[in-house]
Amino acid sequence: IKCSLCLLITREYLLGTILIFFYLYTMKVEFLSWNVLNCHYVYNFEVLSYNLYQLITWISVHLV
Repeated sequence: IKCSLCLLITREYLLGTILIFFYLYTMKVEFLSWNVLNCHYVYNFEVLSYNLYQLITWISVHLV
């Protein structure tokens, strides 16, 4: 059911998710500057962030 309240909640949730994503990205940058040799965790973060981006895109297309 697409009501204005549902859309408002969805947009607030998307905004929170995007803020969390950017926070994790800045944490990744700090982690990279601290330890460049840990490529395994960096790769895992890239996969996680890509999946999160796909999920945000799908939610925004189907619900907004």
